[in-house]
Amino acid sequence: LTVMSSQGTARQLFSCSYVCFIARQDRRLTPQPQPRSHALARSLDRSRKSLSLQNADVVIRELSSTRASLSRARRGYAEMCSGRHSITSGHDLQGKTVVIVGLGNSGRSAARLAFVRGATVIGVDHNCSCKQLNVVEDIERYLNFGRNDFAKTAEVDRCLSVGSFLRTELGDFKEATFQIADIIVLSPGVPLTQPQVAAALCQTKQGSKCTVISELAFASQCLPKMLPIVAISGTNGKSTVCSFTAQLLASCDCRTFMGGNIGKPLSDCALEFILAEHICGHLADLGHHWPYDAAVVECSSYQLDHPGTLRFDAACILNLTPDHLERHKSMANYATAKTQIFAGLRGTHTLAVLPKRESARGRHQSYQVESDSTTDHIVDLDYDGATLLEKCREAVIKTLMRRVSETPNERVACIGGRLAHIGSLPGVKVDLNTKIAIVHLPSNRSSSRQNSPSYVDLSAVSSLGTHNILNASIALLMAHSLSPKDFTVARLKVGLDRLKLLPHRMQLVAQTGNPSFRGIHWVNDSKATNIEAAIVGLQSYGRRALVLLGGKAKTGTASNELGFAALVPALLKHQGVITFGESGSLIANELREAGINPKAEVSQLSDAVTLARAVVRRGGAVILSPACASFDEFDSFAQRGEVFTHLVLRGNTSKA
Repeated sequence: LTVMSSQGTARQLFSCSYVCFIARQDRRLTPQPQPRSHALARSLDRSRKSLSLQNADVVIRELSSTRASLSRARRGYAEMCSGRHSITSGHDLQGKTVVIVGLGNSGRSAARLAFVRGATVIGVDHNCSCKQLNVVEDIERYLNFGRNDFAKTAEVDRCLSVGSFLRTELGDFKEATFQIADIIVLSPGVPLTQPQVAAALCQTKQGSKCTVISELAFASQCLPKMLPIVAISGTNGKSTVCSFTAQLLASCDCRTFMGGNIGKPLSDCALEFILAEHICGHLADLGHHWPYDAAVVECSSYQLDHPGTLRFDAACILNLTPDHLERHKSMANYATAKTQIFAGLRGTHTLAVLPKRESARGRHQSYQVESDSTTDHIVDLDYDGATLLEKCREAVIKTLMRRVSETPNERVACIGGRLAHIGSLPGVKVDLNTKIAIVHLPSNRSSSRQNSPSYVDLSAVSSLGTHNILNASIALLMAHSLSPKDFTVARLKVGLDRLKLLPHRMQLVAQTGNPSFRGIHWVNDSKATNIEAAIVGLQSYGRRALVLLGGKAKTGTASNELGFAALVPALLKHQGVITFGESGSLIANELREAGINPKAEVSQLSDAVTLARAVVRRGGAVILSPACASFDEFDSFAQRGEVFTHLVLRGNTSKA
């Protein structure tokens, strides 16, 4: 808290008093993005009257000379009151062995973070063709191509010399490696049923020193506790809502990290904060020079299923429909994993957002599934998903309350966040006819002030598709919740007309022929990796299209069906279907039984594009809307979308 240590003891004492005084003026203890000069002047004037030290005026002028001084004062006081450091020390894992399980993007990012924290790092992966882990080289490459703020300095070189890298183990996991681990960090693709992981979890419950933790939780340990964080999950739409939220925050001059399950792993964000600390000193002295002012994190069920403590300021689950059942085995398990996102909400300021059950009913088509009694019945998946989420959130809160009651000296004012809904108030409610949204935050229990609803015109977003009007309204709610005072609805809505979609989501990639006279649109919706995502895109698209459907189908809710009959109502408005890929024949059979005859069944995506070019009608469109995973032919949905775009542009087309 010594802001002006070089000015002598009197100034040090005054600085501490000034810090406390300024912090009292802002009870929320958060730095203002654009502090008003007249408010600062009034605070300084009051401080002159209340404090009578010899060098007060000199110190006040020095402290008020930059915006960073006020931010330092607020942050310093907040940390003094809370007794918490801004981030975990960069060398807190010295002498510890960290085993990283899974060496994809998340695993490699966690390895870099563990190394910089001083750990001995061992990377393991079943894939024998996986690239060997070279932590120092990875970090140096990251610094060279990452943010320009972190030019290499002696401090960073010293930081890189702290960790100790041992080896990479590819192929079958070795029991001895897991037995020497102090911390086991799990990449999202690693199931808890993996034998060595399951054994480590069992030993942890029996009092073992080893900690098993998710990559998300491992990264969260190093993030400042005052960094506002939004977490988004759901079966469909989470990447789009994350992107929209980050774009809206950025429109308010808020430097925003976006990552997690999309783009950069959260460990990259944590690494930037640690490197900033090494370069610039303790983060309490950084002021507005933090790498980021906020973070928007996409959380998958795989990540949330893993153990570890998370911290969020706002968390949202958009929807819940059957997906990833090959791993979770049941919808109840899937919902339980998703709702772990609310375990990261602690405090009266936090917000939990769920779909409202009443608004969910009837939004998507219902279809038949097989029940436990083997009798078919109609299930409304959106309604059942919303119901499951409500029940599982309540279970998460009860579990946390029990843990808190059993933990000495731990007090939490609000666990699980204040509840808001998608489709009702408090929350966000959208009229798709008028394109008007009502955004209303629930009132804070610790404040007598009541929040009032705000009305927002979302017409600027309508060109992105009907479903994205709802996505934009949810993003507005989440961004607004981080700081209603700083990120007002009026300020955020200015950014609505600048929102852009992520690639591979109803992306117009090319046009065939004369665009002004019945040209053919080619649309890449490769991100539609399940049936419900495909339904949303196909229902919102205006042209009659030829739909390319296929890939590696996911497990349906019925034991002997994939569930593609649910696509029939959405497909009826379009020109036809071509199925392709590993599950192409099975999909075609289900569609025939439901009353739709595909135009053809082909083995590969390239064959589907060639055939579509020959049969699509003028003035129509071709949509890649697979409703399947991509792993039969591609490494990811992104690669599938890129190949589709390349195949289309290779023909007689003009780029959109």
